Amino acid sequence: MSKLSRSSSSGYDDSADDSEKDTQVAPPPPGYATVPYIKEDTFVEEFYKPHTVTIGLLALTLIVYIAFNRNETDHESNVRWGFLAVCIAFLLFCAVHLPDGLLLRPHPAVWRVVLGVALIYLIILVYFLFQPVASARSILGFFDPSLNHPLPERSYASDCRIYTPDNPHSNFANIMDTLNDEFILAHILGHWGKGVMVRNWRICLALSIGFEIVEVTFQHALPNYAECWWDHVLIDILICNAVGCWLGLKTCAYFGAKDYNWVGLREIKSYRAKVARMVTQFTPIGWVPYEWRMFRSFKRFMYCMTIIILVNIVDNNAFFLKYILWIPPPHFLNPLRLFVWWFLALPTLREFYQFVTDSACKRLGTNSWVALGICGLEVLIIFKWSWEENIFSTPFPTYIYYPWILSITIWTTWCILYFSTIRLHKRNFWLNIHLEVLFYLGFVPMLFLFVAGCPDLQWGREWFQSIILELGLPP
Repeated sequence: MSKLSRSSSSGYDDSADDSEKDTQVAPPPPGYATVPYIKEDTFVEEFYKPHTVTIGLLALTLIVYIAFNRNETDHESNVRWGFLAVCIAFLLFCAVHLPDGLLLRPHPAVWRVVLGVALIYLIILVYFLFQPVASARSILGFFDPSLNHPLPERSYASDCRIYTPDNPHSNFANIMDTLNDEFILAHILGHWGKGVMVRNWRICLALSIGFEIVEVTFQHALPNYAECWWDHVLIDILICNAVGCWLGLKTCAYFGAKDYNWVGLREIKSYRAKVARMVTQFTPIGWVPYEWRMFRSFKRFMYCMTIIILVNIVDNNAFFLKYILWIPPPHFLNPLRLFVWWFLALPTLREFYQFVTDSACKRLGTNSWVALGICGLEVLIIFKWSWEENIFSTPFPTYIYYPWILSITIWTTWCILYFSTIRLHKRNFWLNIHLEVLFYLGFVPMLFLFVAGCPDLQWGREWFQSIILELGLPP
């Protein structure tokens, strides 16, 4: 059995080759077949047969049994069970009949079910798009009576002291309270998942810092985004996000360094070895390192920026949806949405990488289009309901949107000069230095946005607003 070739998963190769797609891509993993569905030749053959009749009869038996052995006098229970039965029937259909993607383990049917769950979520979002926010809250309250109640406002910037000698419990009470928050674990697990998804430390770093900038940008509309500077920098970026990204990239390095030489289950003799082989069925059949090469061409750069922007939009949507729909942070709907997104993102990023690097791939896969549809619907719903709730009635402060305008202008200028003026291999040393200075100059307005926007810092806020008035710019 052949072994997969390996290469670094975190380095960029800004070579002189400006072609958007590679002419060669990683070969399919061993035991990979595509006709009519993908299957693994080294596992049990029966697991890859459709079994359409068997699954249909089992599903019909289960649904009929539940339908005829329930107390139908409870109207609310009937609606809940009916909705659950519809979802089960749809997912069983998806498990058998949806097309396969590029992921194989533990079984292609698992990823068909993931796509089916994403389709259910997309359909629910389409329905919610036609409802006012009050009706949406009532629907959620119908399925879970603990919902549809206003949430108490919570700010993480009410007391930003690091040292609290007057506190009877701890001299660092504010830091300890922040470390005991449920979002700490969410930060670590979330960035571990992002590391596994994108498999590149530069994109992970951009996602980590970028979302903290997003929080400062929208804190005037979302009180939950207001945090102390040390919460943003020390706890979020340098501790939680960094640990999560490091663990995620270490996971990628572990799987990337393995030799994949699978043995068929029927060829294994001992019972213990068979059990071990069945356990490894939940590990990848092979590992494809993502060489994004962000600065190789303009298209590659825009592809990577698309990933960074969309992931930050998905993260931002989570906070706005739970705020608008009155969903408490510990409620299971919040992690459920994140799990759906993460499991959908795995095949989505794999399809997207194939589209970026494979010259023979001319279209995005099904998972990618479903993910784009869900992201777009979440944004539309948030804008619609935010308009109803007057969440954006307070305009963006001048120290927020002017730095954004300035940074976007600088980076657009850099992008034009970097990709359109002189080819990469013809640039001299000093031209590269000037382009790098221009690129990093775009981060200066973002740094000012952060120090001026943090509630406990507010550095240069009044000075900047006075400059805007003197220049006669719109406030």
